[in-house]
Amino acid sequence: MPDTVHYVVAAIIGGGLVTAWKWLAGWQRINLSLQLGTRRTRSSDPLWHDLVCVVKLKKGDRATLLLDSVTMIVQSGQTTLLNYSVPEVHAPEANRSLNITPGEETHFAAYCRAPKDAVCIVTATVTGRSLAWRRTPVAVWKATEVSVPYLREP
Repeated sequence: MPDTVHYVVAAIIGGGLVTAWKWLAGWQRINLSLQLGTRRTRSSDPLWHDLVCVVKLKKGDRATLLLDSVTMIVQSGQTTLLNYSVPEVHAPEANRSLNITPGEETHFAAYCRAPKDAVCIVTATVTGRSLAWRRTPVAVWKATEVSVPYLREP
């Protein structure tokens, strides 16, 4: 019987050490890949271009992500051409936010018009938290893309 107690104590200590090691190694952190892309095309108005911005999210293998917000901002110099907050992140009919589970991928898009000769800086910001660890602070991911005008019109 005493040998059984030793095995139980060893299993508890071993499990505690493995859990502590995983915690310190960061297994509870949310891993998310963020990709931002832009597509600029001529508009029907010769003074403007159509600018489409796409944010792609790919969830890693740990922790479900509860999205708080996904925003896209397009600026040209000091002028803000677009300040878009993705409405699909919140589902008011269910009184909850969008969750992205491990291995899941999704994307969101926005559109604006930019002056045909303007260089545009697009910034995407994603905020969220681990669904399993609600006491964790809000995590933030950012990406930036520069959209330049055509050297010559096609």
